[in-house]
Amino acid sequence: MRPFVLLVLALFLVSFPLSVFAGDEVLTMEQVRQILSTTRDFSGRNLSKLNLSGLDLSKANFRGANLSNVQLKDANLSGADLSGANLKDAYSPGVNLSGADLNGANLYCVTFHKADLSAANLRMTDLTIAEIVDANLAGADFEGANIDRTVFTRTKMDNAKNLDKTKNREKAIGLQ
Repeated sequence: MRPFVLLVLALFLVSFPLSVFAGDEVLTMEQVRQILSTTRDFSGRNLSKLNLSGLDLSKANFRGANLSNVQLKDANLSGADLSGANLKDAYSPGVNLSGADLNGANLYCVTFHKADLSAANLRMTDLTIAEIVDANLAGADFEGANIDRTVFTRTKMDNAKNLDKTKNREKAIGLQ
């Protein structure tokens, strides 16, 4: 009987796509709220295209998570771990990312209007074609960040670190 059970289990596992077990499915807002009330751990999870506007996501773990095309208007992500996360095309006016770790994050074409990124770790991020307007970047660390065609308009850059160690600085717009 035991070999039969193993055979049935093997057939069951083969019949499902690998993505069922890999966490590729997009979380629902109900699942997001449940995780926020417990572990606050979204690492490696898919939150793409969700509207997370106004939520308190502070100190949550989004390491390696897919946040592409999310809406983060007025969301609080202060102190959050977003290292290696994909935030491509995120709409983020008024987002609070102060002290957040975005090391190696994909911020391609992200919109940061009136956002707080003070003391954020932006090392090795891809900020290509990002729009950063009326934002606070005081004390943010840019070492190795790609700022190719990134638009900086009326940004507070006091004590920003390693701007001289960015990639494509000469292609950035509005950066002194």
